[in-house]
Amino acid sequence: DNLARRLCQSLFFMPTPRTQDDGRDPAKFPWNCPPPIAKLYAETLKLRYRMHPYMFSYLVHAARTGEPILRPLAYHHRQDRNCWTIHDQLYLGEWLLVAPIVKKNAEHRMVYLPAGRWINFWTDEEHIGPKAVLVQSPMYEVQGLPVFVKAGAIIPTQADVDRLSAGKLKITVHANA
Repeated sequence: DNLARRLCQSLFFMPTPRTQDDGRDPAKFPWNCPPPIAKLYAETLKLRYRMHPYMFSYLVHAARTGEPILRPLAYHHRQDRNCWTIHDQLYLGEWLLVAPIVKKNAEHRMVYLPAGRWINFWTDEEHIGPKAVLVQSPMYEVQGLPVFVKAGAIIPTQADVDRLSAGKLKITVHANA
């Protein structure tokens, strides 16, 4: 379950998510997972489709500029020495800070927020960085992946769809200013 959780959550932030197997076990498809993981898989895929306009804008930006889509914290915070040694958090584009769960069976984790205003993607709770915050990360919920939005971000999303060409673009602003 712990590995399946990590796989499901990685679907959210990987530019080209793929499931790999060695051919000996059943393939890691949603319909081959136990019910709690299958539900998490489905919810994460829906979220990924919802977030596709944001991801697509950074894919285009990367193709034009060579700037990476996934970025270490130090990429945007070169003066913050704490960011130099954090290897288990990343930026997805310029506005989303993602903190994957890397410890077995973890139900929470510490997340370092660099200087600025940060909004928890799931709860809308606001934090002022730099500081570390303890974030709940339930095993079988899509909210188990800690994600923070830099205040002032404009995050393009689309409604839930069965295929990408079926959606209508919607703009969500995560800012209290």
